[in-house]
Amino acid sequence: MLCLKRCYDALEPGGRLAVLIGDVRRQGKYTAIIKDVLNFPHGEIRSVIIKVQHNCTSDRKSYGKLEDPPIKHEYCIVFRKTTEALAHKEGGLPLEMSA
Repeated sequence: MLCLKRCYDALEPGGRLAVLIGDVRRQGKYTAIIKDVLNFPHGEIRSVIIKVQHNCTSDRKSYGKLEDPPIKHEYCIVFRKTTEALAHKEGGLPLEMSA
């Protein structure tokens, strides 16, 4: 999340940040990484786009008998830096300390 925060901090107020992220299944355990990104405490979410994944390395592998369907999608989450972030910055209070 530190990388996401640094990218967000680099935006001008009103600027947008698009994050492309997919979920993961390792050893049969499904991890929805999107939940962490959606809970990012800065800015406002403007869009969540669900798209089909193309040219995945895992598409070329045979997994034998799968209990669960393969993951075939990823998300593009678009955040907008709010003017509140500017107010925090001008007031000298770090954004992470204001929550």
